[in-house]
Amino acid sequence: MIGEKARQPGYYKQFKCTEDKCRSNCCQHNWEIRIDKETYDNFSKLGKPEQERICECIKVTNENPFAASIIMNENGKCSLLEPNGLCSIHKNYGPDYLSNTCRIYPRYACVVDGKLEAYLSLSCEAVAELVLFQKEPVKLENAILAHDSKGRVIYSHMLETSKYTSAANAVEIFYKLREVSAAIIQLKQFNMRFRMLLLCMFIQEIEQHITAKQDSSIVRSADSFLQRIEAGSFDELAGDIPNGADLNTDIILSILKEMSEKKDEQFVACLNNAMAGHGFAPGSWTPPTNFPENFNEFRKQYFSDKEYIIENYITNSILSEGFPFNYQSNKNEVSIMMNLAGLLAKYDMVEFLLVGTCRYNNGFDKQAVADCVSYFCKVYEHNLKGYLNYG
Repeated sequence: MIGEKARQPGYYKQFKCTEDKCRSNCCQHNWEIRIDKETYDNFSKLGKPEQERICECIKVTNENPFAASIIMNENGKCSLLEPNGLCSIHKNYGPDYLSNTCRIYPRYACVVDGKLEAYLSLSCEAVAELVLFQKEPVKLENAILAHDSKGRVIYSHMLETSKYTSAANAVEIFYKLREVSAAIIQLKQFNMRFRMLLLCMFIQEIEQHITAKQDSSIVRSADSFLQRIEAGSFDELAGDIPNGADLNTDIILSILKEMSEKKDEQFVACLNNAMAGHGFAPGSWTPPTNFPENFNEFRKQYFSDKEYIIENYITNSILSEGFPFNYQSNKNEVSIMMNLAGLLAKYDMVEFLLVGTCRYNNGFDKQAVADCVSYFCKVYEHNLKGYLNYG
C-alpha cells in the first residue's frame, strides 16, 4: 500500500519519539522483533565486518529470512542496542535499514475489510502520556498514511467482519457497533463503572440478534440503544450504581500473577508496588481484609475527577482492537461476548494497578500513571497468547 487514505485517532499525528529521554526503551522486554526479507537483504550490502556483527545478533529459522528475528540478550534487551538504549542500526544507517517492526513502532496499521486504519500502541510511554490525559473525546479522522521514505504503508493485522456475522451488511454492522461502543464509554454524565455496565447490556442485546440471525435488526437496535440512553431510560439504574468497581478479583489476580512470571522487571516492580498499595502482604496473592471497600474509597480519592484517563484507555482499546470484533484473535471460533470479557478484564486490571500505584505513592502522579499503563501494555498486549488464553 502506497501513501493511502486511512482512519486514525486525532492524536496520531502528534506522536513524537522521546529518543534517549525515554525511560523504557521499546526493545528491552523480551519481545519478538521480526526482520523482514528486504531488511535482511539490506544488511548483506554492508561491509563484511558490520554485516557479520549484525548477523550475529539475528536468528534465522531454517535459513528463511522471512522468519528471522533479533536475538535478545540475557537481560531481555535487543542485542543491537547501544549502551544508551538507542538503536545502533538507526544511528549508523538511518530508518531505511530498520525492519518493518522497528520502523513503525509504536505506530501500527490494520485493514478492516479492505479499509485502512492506523493507531498508536500505549505500550510506548510517550504514547501513554499523549493519549491518557486528553480531556476531549477520542475521535477518528481521515489522513494520508505512510510508514517509510518510499511512501509505503505497513500493516500488521487484518479483520474480516464475516468471521463474526454472515450478514450481507457485515461491514456496516461492525462500524456501527464500534461507534456505539465508543460513544457509550464517552458518556461523561455517568461514572465509568456504569458506562461499562451499559456496554455489557448493549453487547448482550446485540449478541441475541446475532445468535438469532436477525441481521436486519442489528444496526437499528444499536441506534435504538443510544436513543434510549439519551431519553433517560437508564437514569434510574445509574443512580443505583456507586462510583466504584465490583472487581472480579480472583480472575484479574490470576492473570496478573501469570503476567508477573514473564519477569519483565518494570512491570513486576509496578505490580508489586500496586499490590503493596492495596495492602497485600509481600509475596501473597490473597486480598487483604476489606479490600473491595478500600479499593473503592481510594479509587474515588484519586480518580473521581480523572475518569477521562480510564475512558481514554478503554476507548483507545475499542477503536484499535476492532471491538466488539477483534483482529488480534487467532481463534477459529470467536464471539463478541468473548471480546467483551477481555475488555472487562483489561478495565479491571488497569484500575487495580492505577489505584494501587497511587496509593503506594500517597497521591496521584501523572508519570507513574502513564508508566503503569505502559508497563501493563508491554506485557499484556504484546503477548501473542492474548486474553483469550490467559488464566
